[in-house]
Amino acid sequence: MRSLPAFLIIAVAALLPASAGAAGPAADTPIAGTTTGTYVSSYGGVTAWSTYDQPTGLYKLTLRSKGKTSQPNINGRPNPFDVTVGPDQANKPVATYSRCVVVTDYNVNKITQSTECDAYKYDIAKKKETKLSSLSQEGIAETWPAQWKKNYVVARILYNGSNTDEQNRCDGLYTRPVKAASGIKTVALMKGACGVVNGIAFRGSTLGYTLLSPGSGSQNSTARVTYTDPKKSSRKLASQTFTGTADGYLSPILDSNYLYVSRGGKATTSKWVRLRLKDGKATTLEAQNVLAGSIARYNGQTTYVEVQGGQSGDTCGPVTPCRIVVAGADPFSSTARVLPPKMVLGAPGSGLFGNQPLPVGGSLTQSTWQKGNITATAPVPGVPVRIMRADYSPNPSGQSLVPTSVTGVTDGGGNWSFTVPPPVPPFGYYAAVTTNPGVASQSAVVTLTTSSAVTLNATPQTFQSGQTVTFSGTVAPYQQTNTTVNILQVFGPGQTQYITTAQVQPDGSFTMAAPVTSGGQFIAQVPPNPFDGSDGNATYSGSSAPVTLTVTN
Repeated sequence: MRSLPAFLIIAVAALLPASAGAAGPAADTPIAGTTTGTYVSSYGGVTAWSTYDQPTGLYKLTLRSKGKTSQPNINGRPNPFDVTVGPDQANKPVATYSRCVVVTDYNVNKITQSTECDAYKYDIAKKKETKLSSLSQEGIAETWPAQWKKNYVVARILYNGSNTDEQNRCDGLYTRPVKAASGIKTVALMKGACGVVNGIAFRGSTLGYTLLSPGSGSQNSTARVTYTDPKKSSRKLASQTFTGTADGYLSPILDSNYLYVSRGGKATTSKWVRLRLKDGKATTLEAQNVLAGSIARYNGQTTYVEVQGGQSGDTCGPVTPCRIVVAGADPFSSTARVLPPKMVLGAPGSGLFGNQPLPVGGSLTQSTWQKGNITATAPVPGVPVRIMRADYSPNPSGQSLVPTSVTGVTDGGGNWSFTVPPPVPPFGYYAAVTTNPGVASQSAVVTLTTSSAVTLNATPQTFQSGQTVTFSGTVAPYQQTNTTVNILQVFGPGQTQYITTAQVQPDGSFTMAAPVTSGGQFIAQVPPNPFDGSDGNATYSGSSAPVTLTVTN
């Protein structure tokens, strides 16, 4: 998650009403919003992802089929489900995932804790969850379980040696038949490559996966393929080495000829990547929006998670909310897609004062995408936009945005504008949102910092050295108690000398007399909060225009 900026940037991502915008089967359709990261998977007309439930602090498995979204009556998880939807033995879609518990081992010399994860399956038709005991090994954590008809696969978290940190992960892939019978063994598949398995795709006898290999200086991300058929050899299809923030391949998907992955990170824009299974030949397309990493695909229909108002490398969060979107056409086809609408706000400029109206505005546009390029951009008229706001909190992820009375509608050119009336608080979180039945589309949450308007007068303005000068003025808006104003003499950029301090009165006025020995420029300054609001005490600050004083001798 990127840090909150110290100035106002509201990027509004609005969902079109059913009657507005570009029509046609190629329009990308948002189906859900989320402020937390999630994996997404599709098979047989069922799409699965995780929804964060704030009252419980857990993630709920969420399923969508035939245009209806539901949540099975099963326990949540403290982290998003590593869910994969695939066919069971009857070719009916089932969801597989892991569940984890923290195990405490009370030894004579010390107490140790470890996390054990086991594989589970949710039968969508029977609405029943089952632990896959035959696939789970005691004392070993299983992740990314998947089923393709008569067989399971799973990744096990393993380590190279006794050091159990990420740099020594050497995860393994395993398979076994769904039918449990005496003497059937779980077979290891992956050899010769160490790292963290962060995604699995399973189809027939083919297993595609992505692997992140952390290092002390650089990391390596690879997309690979292996087979449950021992006669076929494993191989690497693509590789990317990088430093710093994770930047690599994610969310593998298989069809009969290709492995599909997404790619993104701080060092690159989001990309769709298709790798030919027989030789690894890559087709790479610029997504032209920020993918959160997770993509799903079934029968050519692609579902993706988009970071709204985000930049390369951003992830889903309160600062950069996401939406789950069904693509109107296969990104690797020649068919054009109409991307979800995007709002851009013009810079509000400098000198934002809490006692003055704040005009905000921008333009809502919708782009047409084809083969990685934006081929056209059109305005989107008639869309309502509303400003949401939350007061300062040390933990913005816990904020609840509430609607304000500030609203507007995009005009015929796709432009919108409205005014936030004064007083504008000194510090707060803001967003713009528009709703459509069932789905809300929200901008990134941002911060707005405003200043007090400070005035300064001095009497007399011409005097003898050492004579007393009366400084007076106003501070507006004035909402905090025990505020003081420092009178400073300015000698240059960043160079001041303290003269005196005046107490601000309840009506926002101040006055103070002090001897002055030299002439020059003087200002009144409401000092900034040294903690910049991080202590929970969000206050206005600000400085007056300079007043010139002259000494006669």
